[in-house]
Amino acid sequence: MPDWPSGRPAWARPSCAERRWLVDPLCGTLDYAVGSMLVAVNVALRAGSGITAAASADPFSGEVFWTDGAQAWVRAGDGVDEKLVPSAGARLADVNLDPPFPHAPGFRAVDLLAAPEFVAGIALREAAGCVVTGIDGEPVHTGAGGLVVAADRQTHDALLSMAGERGVAGE
Repeated sequence: MPDWPSGRPAWARPSCAERRWLVDPLCGTLDYAVGSMLVAVNVALRAGSGITAAASADPFSGEVFWTDGAQAWVRAGDGVDEKLVPSAGARLADVNLDPPFPHAPGFRAVDLLAAPEFVAGIALREAAGCVVTGIDGEPVHTGAGGLVVAADRQTHDALLSMAGERGVAGE
């Protein structure tokens, strides 16, 4: 069976497609609608249960973040690729508890791996070497809780600890 694209709106798609393109042509639709330039174009190729390639492009700056599934790079307007390497010194972390909230009926972090607006970013961070798990510290594909992303294990563990202290992590 040939590749099958999916994106917004969700198209009817055969479950037997071995490879599936996940596309979000304008991630940040509401931001764009109010004049904010905080948007991206996200594309990812899922083969089986893994992401083999992904890209997230900023249409205003011309930057393209991309991965072949093993490493991650950013290509600026000059066309030169620079390898992405996470740095704890950047002091950036992401804990995604957007609705539906973790532990809400039916919420599973694994669902983020099928959402075009999330899958490219998750694949890029993993390929760059960030620590990416569910809110309970387990791999995202296990389906538990929200999403925790950090540049290093120490920061990640601190975020998990804070989530646990506040009763956000799995029970």
